Formats: sequence, structure tokens, C-alpha cells
Amino acid sequence: MAHDLDTDEPSAIAQGNAPSIVAATEFSENLNTLWIESFWVGEGGSEMDLREIVFPEVTVRYFYSKYQFIDHFTVPPDVTLISLIMLVSHPVISWCHHIGETSDFMAVQRGGVEYTSSLPPGWFGVDVIMSNDLVDSCDLLPHRFWERWSDKCGGAAIPLNPPSIAQFRRFLLGWRQEAEFLYARGQLDLAYANQMKDELIGRMYLLFDETFADISNWQYIQPQISRRYWIYEQAREIIAANLCHPHTSMELCQKIQVSRRSLEYAFQQMAGCSPNTYIRSRKLTAIYRTLKYAKPGSVKVSAIANQYGFQHFGRFSSQFRALFGELPSKVLDRP
Repeated sequence: MAHDLDTDEPSAIAQGNAPSIVAATEFSENLNTLWIESFWVGEGGSEMDLREIVFPEVTVRYFYSKYQFIDHFTVPPDVTLISLIMLVSHPVISWCHHIGETSDFMAVQRGGVEYTSSLPPGWFGVDVIMSNDLVDSCDLLPHRFWERWSDKCGGAAIPLNPPSIAQFRRFLLGWRQEAEFLYARGQLDLAYANQMKDELIGRMYLLFDETFADISNWQYIQPQISRRYWIYEQAREIIAANLCHPHTSMELCQKIQVSRRSLEYAFQQMAGCSPNTYIRSRKLTAIYRTLKYAKPGSVKVSAIANQYGFQHFGRFSSQFRALFGELPSKVLDRP
């Protein structure tokens, strides 16, 4: 099933919603990652870990999920997003409309890029989110790199030297441990933060220097929008616009003007489930969110379920428990 996680709402990592800030300074300008909308595919509860290290002009986001996951967002206009896989055995299923092997690639997206990726179970990845001003002032990526994609979609996957990216992955793990250690002991002041930020940028310089050593030879994936991605996006927007509406596959097909088979194929590829399963999961997640933040006694589970079109309460409770690992009444009663 496809779980819709709205990271706009504060919650604990254990419940699979908002990121945990594991290292920051009082002078940090949080490069907001709440624009990231995610879906995971599978039943059994929220088994994920999302941590962020927030320094001035840089946020490093470490993400793990037990289940197949889908990210969807538009990169804010003032940042550059650099993403990589931490486990080579778990390559991206699809990235920004590209289907294929990307285990030794680093994805780069700049402000305004609409980004969608489908990630496998057991995914562990890292996003380095930097202000465009910092990327430009550091001259982190060659000017010719930006020229080659300036009139295209604004996103690219860069193939990296396997030994170099393996070394950079090890660095990122140690770098996070050091930041968390200092932060937990109240020792992560602005001087330390700037020192660690400079170390991160220095390591990225080395990685990119090896990648772009021969600028005439390097290649990258320039993804193209597929028809299935377009169908999925059109349906997703219709569903999200009014979750309380009793959406059906037939209705979506009529609005988008595609066949039932085309709709099914698009959702299986992008969300890993059928349109009907996707719709039900999004409704259940909206109910979960309502119950989680409601004051005890202020709402009734049956009334909220009915609002989203669940008429059979026993079946609703069973589906809710399968998706989140607990009954809706437990979520409402939790202090």
C-alpha cells in the first residue's frame, strides 16, 4: 500500500513522519525539507528513520525505509539538491522519469525541478541540500555542467567513479556520527559547524574533481517525462485535490482520458500498487493524521471514517490496523 507522509506536521521519527534534527546550531538557517512528500509501499506500520544535520546554508538528510518508497516534490528555487545511494545493492527503481540502473550515480536537481523517484525496500540514501549561493560561490560544479542542462529539465544523474563514491559514502557515515556526538554534548558551536561544513564541501570537491577530470568525456542521464509518469501525476493531483471524494479508477480514466490498463500500469510503475489501493491508503493516512492531532473527546473515529467514505467500520478498522500496525482508537487515545 502507498503511505502518504505529510512532513508538514511535527511528529516523532518512530511514527514515520517528520525528520529528527540530530545536529544544528543556533545560527543555522534551516533549508526547509518539509516540501518533500513521500509514500511508502507495504503494510505493518511506519518503519523508517529520517534524520537531518542542519548547518548554515547546508542541510544533510539521512533517510532509511524498510518498505518501497516514493518521493515527490518540487525543489525550492533557492537550493540545489544532491542525492546519492548509500547501499549499492539497493539501486533506485526509477528517478525523475528515468528507469534503469543508478547505483553509482549522484542525482543533482536545482530549484524548480519537479522530482519523483521510486525507491526499493531497505533503501538508505543521503540528500545534501545546499543554498544556490553556496554552490555558486564554492564553484562546486563546473560552469560547463550548468550550461549543458540550463535549457533542459534541470536534473541530471552523474556517473561516479565506484572507488571514489564508496569512499565518500564512508565519509558521510562518520561525518554524521561526529555531528551527532558533538550536538548531544552541547559542543557543536558555530565554529565547529563551519569546520564540519568546510570538510563536507572539501570532500565533495574531491569527488567532483575526479568525476569531471575530462569534461569532454563525462556523461549524465537527462531524464525524459514518460507517458506513464504523466498519467500518474495527473491522477495524483486529482486525488489529492479532494481526498473525501469517492474517487474510482473509472472516473480517473474519464478525467485523464486514458484506458483502465494504462492507468493501472502507471500506478504499478510509480507507486507499486493499484489506483484503488493508492486512493484507500491516502484516505487512511489522512484519517490517521486527523486522529493523531485531535484532542481526546473532540472527534469520533466513526465520524472521521465516514467523512472519507468508509461505510463499514469493521472493515475500516482492519484496513487501518494493517496499514499502521494499530487500531484507530489507539491513535486517538494516545497522549
